[in-house]
Amino acid sequence: MTPSARYLLSFGLTCAVLTALYAIAFVCQLGAPVAAEYWVPEMKLVKTHLAERIPGRKLVILGGSNALFGLDSSLIERETRLATVNLALHGALPLDYMLAHASALLRPGDVVILSLEAGYYEAVNPSPSWFSSNVMAWEPEYFWHLRLAEQIGFARSASARRVLNGVIARLYEARLRHAHGRLVRTREAVLADAAAVWEGRRYLEGRAAYSLRSMDEHGDIRGAVGSFYTPSGGSLSVPTFTYAPQPWHTLRQFRDDCRNRGIRVFIAWPAVPAELAVPARPYIGQIRAHVAGLGIAVLGEPGDYTMEHRYFFDTLYHLNEEGRALRTARLLTFLKAQL
Repeated sequence: MTPSARYLLSFGLTCAVLTALYAIAFVCQLGAPVAAEYWVPEMKLVKTHLAERIPGRKLVILGGSNALFGLDSSLIERETRLATVNLALHGALPLDYMLAHASALLRPGDVVILSLEAGYYEAVNPSPSWFSSNVMAWEPEYFWHLRLAEQIGFARSASARRVLNGVIARLYEARLRHAHGRLVRTREAVLADAAAVWEGRRYLEGRAAYSLRSMDEHGDIRGAVGSFYTPSGGSLSVPTFTYAPQPWHTLRQFRDDCRNRGIRVFIAWPAVPAELAVPARPYIGQIRAHVAGLGIAVLGEPGDYTMEHRYFFDTLYHLNEEGRALRTARLLTFLKAQL
């Protein structure tokens, strides 16, 4: 064997060993108690419970935090006479993950309001590293349900540093869970916690937060009082739009599945600060044009939801209680005309 051949063989074996070691480390750290958004699976569990216990037709709200903070499900229920549940969670969750969760809960005759942040129209997974880091912590079984190619893509989205953190956290698992509560509690514990919050409407006692303590009986985040949104710097970055086929394919599949099952779907638009309305218009217009191509009914035009920054709570997509009421009233004008 020539020196070059020995070098190539040695290099190849080294790469194979390192890859195998990394794969073992990756698998071993799945479910490790790293710092993560543990409120997401708990809120998902409660929202699933709310949807499952509705016996007849229902109206389901889907989206990221623009829908979680920005719509009044109770008012929508009163005005439409349809039991309403807000399944919205986090704007960094993948579109197919969100839609798969909702699809399992939908029944013929249901109505869906799909209120997506702009990023969902550009990518199925708006934040792959955030998602992989979090889901490895609180829903590791998700990884094992993926196809091999998807598993490889998922693993590649996680940084080596995150995997190392998971390995270290696994070594100190008991201490971390005891000291920091980095775990998904049992279904019984989570539902009992939610029921305690709903008793006496305790979700109005504190400032709105990503927590069961701020979620009402319909799945809305409450307590967003005042305006802490500063329309400057990064908050004024104009949302851009770059066409990518995958999210539109996913939306088309969801549309077709709902049509076949007798489920109506509507597209709703997030509220936009007045300062961004003009510079963002070309990009929002492109999204609107592609949505029209899907043939899904829309609830007004994006410009109908332009609002002054005083109606935003703390971020570009989070409305306060006043903004929430205003946006919901505008949405109902269009929704009631089409139901």
